[in-house]
Amino acid sequence: MEKLRLRLYVILEKEPKKGDIACIAVNQILFYLIWINIAAVIIGFFPEIDSKLKIILDYIELVSVIIFSAEYFIRLWVAPFKPPSASSKHSFLSKIPPSLQYVLSPVGLIDLLAIIPFYLQLFVPVFQIIDLRLLRALRMFRLLRVLKLSRYDKSVKMLAKVLDNALQGLANVIEYRDKKSGEHVKRTQLYVEALVDYLLEIKSVYAGELRRLQPDIIMKSMALHDVGKIAIPDRILLKPEKLNDEEYEIMKSHTTQGSQIIHEMGDVNSSLYLRHCADICHCHHERWDGKGYPQKLKEKEIPLAARLAAIADVYDALVCARAYKAAMPYEEAVRIITEGRGTQFDPEITDAFLQIQDRFKEIAEKYK
Repeated sequence: MEKLRLRLYVILEKEPKKGDIACIAVNQILFYLIWINIAAVIIGFFPEIDSKLKIILDYIELVSVIIFSAEYFIRLWVAPFKPPSASSKHSFLSKIPPSLQYVLSPVGLIDLLAIIPFYLQLFVPVFQIIDLRLLRALRMFRLLRVLKLSRYDKSVKMLAKVLDNALQGLANVIEYRDKKSGEHVKRTQLYVEALVDYLLEIKSVYAGELRRLQPDIIMKSMALHDVGKIAIPDRILLKPEKLNDEEYEIMKSHTTQGSQIIHEMGDVNSSLYLRHCADICHCHHERWDGKGYPQKLKEKEIPLAARLAAIADVYDALVCARAYKAAMPYEEAVRIITEGRGTQFDPEITDAFLQIQDRFKEIAEKYK
């Protein structure tokens, strides 16, 4: 059920991906339905229209209201997946459930006004005296708002896509410099995605927090988990032997260097994406028992996104060859991570990893 809920959220709120037929189809149907409704609303303003045409318009209105009603209630259902806006974070809305936030928001109220009066006319006689032109005007306002937002959203999403590609390219440059293939970034992202999907599916104790943190943004943020390595000298980053103590301390600074780079990109408090990037960069080498670095955080002091990244990064480091070591068998990597349960890694996330270890192996094999 959680997967269906997340899927519906992606279809209604996200930019359709190439090849995602369901998502594209729903978006296209809603788009054309909006334009048909606008035409019907405009024609409906003229009382002298032909009776047959009026019957057609009434049917269009009925079907459209039913479809938009379904869309409204689906948006209510998937509201927990939508990140809070910057303005709502500091308002009374932040203290109420996400679904109710949508109902009470200006957008939600307009959507409600666009459908409720139609049903009231069917069941409550007093509402039949309301001028239909007023109701159509309300619907017209709602439809035009949707079109305006869709054009705006498309521009924003195009810009976001360009930014995503640029950041992914930066991550790959860092990986190539470290003499890794760019597939390391892809693998760690997919490991985290698999963990999040499973934790949501089983309704783990982290399910609610994960929905608020936006799983797709956590996955994207993994691309820059080692961005701080750009500040590490080649003599250390590319050294084929084991690092000495002094070199290891310099290598450990890639966490703080990475966090600093992310903070220079923008305000991490107003961008969930940058916040995840900063958390993952800074904390993916922290340990559950507080013996990690750079801050020696422990247990839930470590951001959830970083705790997910820790298992993904360690697993990939174990099963993939490096200049100073051979690739480790998958079974041995699983044993090491199991031993780290409750010391190095979050016990809940470790248990999830053990349940889907075959999925991790598939990802590692596919993106070697």
